[in-house]
Formats: sequence, structure tokens, C-alpha cells
Amino acid sequence: MTFDLSGIPEELQVFIKEALEIRKAALLFAEKEIKVAMQESINEIKKHIGYGTFKGINKELNDVIEEQKIFFAAELDRILDEGLTKASYAGLSIGNGILKHYKAKGLIKGRLIEKDIIREAELIAKSTMEKKRVFKNKEFVLSDRIWDLSGNNYEKIKEIISSGINTDCVKVAKALTQYVKQGSETLAKDYPNMYNRMGGRVPKNLNYEALRLARNELSEVYWQSTIEGYKDNPAIKAVKWLLSNNRIPGFHDVCDELAYADDFGLGVGIYPLDDAPEKPHICCLCNLAPIIADDIKKGDAVNKPPENWEEIKERLRHKNSFINMDELTEEQKETLREQRREAYRRQKEKKEAEKNRYKQFLAGIGEKTPEEFAKAIKEAKENVPVENAWRVDAHSKEEYNNIKLFTTKGGSCVAIKPDGDIISVCKNMNDKDTKGSDLIRYAVNNGGVKLDSYAGNHKFYTKNGFEPVSYVSFNEEYAPKDWKKGVKGYEKEDIIFYKYTGKKNETKWKDIKTNIKHFADYEDAMKYRDGLIP
Repeated sequence: MTFDLSGIPEELQVFIKEALEIRKAALLFAEKEIKVAMQESINEIKKHIGYGTFKGINKELNDVIEEQKIFFAAELDRILDEGLTKASYAGLSIGNGILKHYKAKGLIKGRLIEKDIIREAELIAKSTMEKKRVFKNKEFVLSDRIWDLSGNNYEKIKEIISSGINTDCVKVAKALTQYVKQGSETLAKDYPNMYNRMGGRVPKNLNYEALRLARNELSEVYWQSTIEGYKDNPAIKAVKWLLSNNRIPGFHDVCDELAYADDFGLGVGIYPLDDAPEKPHICCLCNLAPIIADDIKKGDAVNKPPENWEEIKERLRHKNSFINMDELTEEQKETLREQRREAYRRQKEKKEAEKNRYKQFLAGIGEKTPEEFAKAIKEAKENVPVENAWRVDAHSKEEYNNIKLFTTKGGSCVAIKPDGDIISVCKNMNDKDTKGSDLIRYAVNNGGVKLDSYAGNHKFYTKNGFEPVSYVSFNEEYAPKDWKKGVKGYEKEDIIFYKYTGKKNETKWKDIKTNIKHFADYEDAMKYRDGLIP
């Protein structure tokens, strides 16, 4: 990665270049180690897939996957800790190197305490790992993010493996290996049946989120360490914004605005050290160069805006980022066009895969008798984690009389009353060919227009076209038999009444609750909802 260092004294450029090389090495270290950790984990899982025809994830394989989830989280923690130390050292090294250089030349007089920047980098890395952050009003530390990321990865691995039911075990293992090494495109091409069973719900690269996390955390700590290193050097009075030269040709965003602003009268792209800008976006790889007092006076360290800067700046007022086609060569334009075409090809493939998957779902769902359905819903509920199962309404066979009852081959259930009330929605966790949204879509297509459910399911139903219109508070007197008072995971959730609108407006219950009509009585809330349905 190269930067335009024009205007920076040559004797200082060497320290910037060395630091950027160390940062590059830190990023490559993290990328390589993450890929190695994932491959080691996959190799261990493959050993337990078995031989012959794959019949599903048994307890032994599930336990191995859960153990590998812990392994990968621990490895990612180690990789980030080491990578952060390397990146922090890189940032600190610029100011520290210049300080030693100027002292050796006699340009900085007086006694200065020399810092052990290796130790300081280790402390910064440790502080970064332990730092409390807030996202969507939820406090977390980096280890929480690592655990969630690892959990999501291994749930996806379970989906991929499960999509190979009734396939030769060797083929399942090969598909998993190929996906980890080469991504989802090869999975779709070489293992279309497995890909279609997942409805195209396959991340392009299983390592993507881990690599993105590492790249962002390392670039952020490098940025902050660079500023801290400059502050330890009395010769450095300001910083200059250096645009990363690895950006797409013709691409412009907030980084351009920071590079070509003169907010402090020091020159274009120059900022007082105490007012050094924050890193503007995730994974930004721009840089801050040190500016000494003499260079500010000379004015030759400033950035030089492109000739069309006023036009670019005006466009950035209305768009966060864009690619200016006029700046591209014909070859670059064609490359960009092909990238867009490829993106739409993938979108088309994904939609076709989802369409085919839903066709398979339709072929596998059928109407059942009350006795058959009561048995199926009981079994499906038993396969749901206990902290969620209490929300599923499973009734006796007598209570299912005169109701349209449907189950899939995999044991997932949904029922529709004569008045369009959807009840007993439950995806059997062993039914890998069915999504919960399939059951809702099928119910709506078969006359379902309303439902009520506990608040823990709110996000799911709003995502599938249901609008909340009324609710009642949780009443222990009428709580489900399997609800447990005072036990974590068994919250006192409101019962929400929905009508189907088809508008998929995913919301959080706590954010909209005050706008929804509250009733003290269940029947009153239901009648109010029913009165809104034509």
C-alpha cells in the first residue's frame, strides 16, 4: 500500500513507510491466522461426520461443533491480541522514531523520558480488548463480539452440514472444506442440492466477519496509537491527512472531505495535533502524517485537491460515497460494469435458489388429522430450546377439531382457524429444509390473517408482514405450564396481537410498545384487533 508523501521531509518519510509496512504485516498476520484457525477447526469437525449416507447431526457431532466454537473464539481472541499489539507498535513507532532522530541531531534539547513502546503497545492492546463499548444501546467488550461471531459461524456450519442429509458423508465433508477455502460460489456450482436446501442463505465467505473485525480493530488501534505517539514528541505540532491509495479508482467519500479541508487555517488537509480527526469509518486505511512547525510555515506540506474538487464536494453533500466515472479509463469502466453484472447474476441465483427451495417446501407439507397434528406439534416443541419452547402453544387433539392443520415432512407445524387466526407455529429444529417464514407464508396463503404471540417472537412476525395493534401484559395466572418463574430466559413477556398487512417492517417491541394500544383483558385486546381486520 502506497501513500502520497509529497511535502513531508524525506528524513521523516522513512518512519512513516516503516510503520505502514508493520501495519500491513499485522493485517496479513491476522488474515493468515484466522484462515488457519478456521481450517484447523473444520478439519476436526470433518473427522466426526462419519461414513456412508449422512443422516443428520447426532449428539457426538454436535458436541464437537460446540467445542470448535470455543476453539475458534479462543484463537480469534489470541489473534486479535497479538495483531493489536503489532498495529499499536506500528502507530507509536513513527513519533518515537522521529523523536530519537531529532535527539540524535541535537534538534530536541532537554531531558526526555524514553518510553518502552513495545510495552506500551501491549498495554494498549490489552486496554482495547477490555474496553467497554455500546452498540444499539447494549454494552459489550470485544470478547462478547468474538463469542457472538464464533457462534454465528458455527451455526452456519451446522446448516451447511445439515443440508447434506441423505448425501454421502465424504461429499458433505468435501463441500464443507471447499466452502471454507473458496467461498459460497463454488458451493453453489459444485453442490447445488445442498446450496438449494439452504435457500441461498450462505455467506460468501465464512471468514468474512472475523476478517472484517480484525481489520477494523487493528486499523483503529493503529490510528489512535499514531496520534498518541505524536503527542509524545514535542517537535510534532500537527498532522496531515493521507488518503489511502488502495481505494477503487474514482471512488470518493468522507475521507476526501477530510483530506481537502482547511478548517484550522493551517493548509489543506492539515490539523492541529490536539484536533486530529477520528477514523471516519469502519476499516478505513488512511493515515496521519506528522507535521513540524517549520513545515506549517513553509506551506508545502499541504494536500493538493483534484481539479474537479468543487464538483466532487458538491456531490458528497448529497451522497455518502460515489464513483466518478469520468475519472476512469475505459478498461476500469468495463471492469466496474462487469462487477455490477456479476452482482446481479448472484442476486438472480440467490432468488432462484430460494424459489426452488420453497417449491420443495410446498411439496413436503401436507394436511393432517387432529391426532397426527397434536403428536407432531408436541415433538416439534420438544426439539425447541426450553427457554423458547414455552412460547409454543401445543394443544390436545380435541382442541384441533375444525382447524386446518399442516405439518412438513421434517415435522414443522402450523395451523389456521376458520376465522384466519394462525396458531401452533413451530419449526422443528431437525427440519433443515424449512424456515419459520415458510410456515407463515404458507399460513397466509391458506387464509391466515391474524395471530397473537409473546413479545419474544415480535421481531420474527414483523419481519414476516404482521403489524402489532394491541397487547396485554403478562399474567402469571394464565402463564403456560412450562413457563418458569424467576428463571433466566423465562421473562414476563407481553402478549401482542397482530394483523397481517404484508408490510415487512422489522421492529423491536420495546421501541414501539408505547405506540400500541394496551388492554387489561385478553379478550378485549383480541376484539380490538379483530375489529381492524376487514
